[in-house]
Amino acid sequence: MAISRELISRFDKAQEDRLLSTLEDWLRKQLKISYLGLASLERTIARQRGRITMLKE
Repeated sequence: MAISRELISRFDKAQEDRLLSTLEDWLRKQLKISYLGLASLERTIARQRGRITMLKE
């Protein structure tokens, strides 16, 4: 996830100075979609771990 976040950040910075190529724009969008999906999954796992801990207690 850290690599995706870094690449997205670099694409965003590049986009401030120039238009991204079609391939760069596509890759940025794909990275964002994947990153958001992984972040959502990570939050879900954290909530489930919390529930398991609570049930164990």
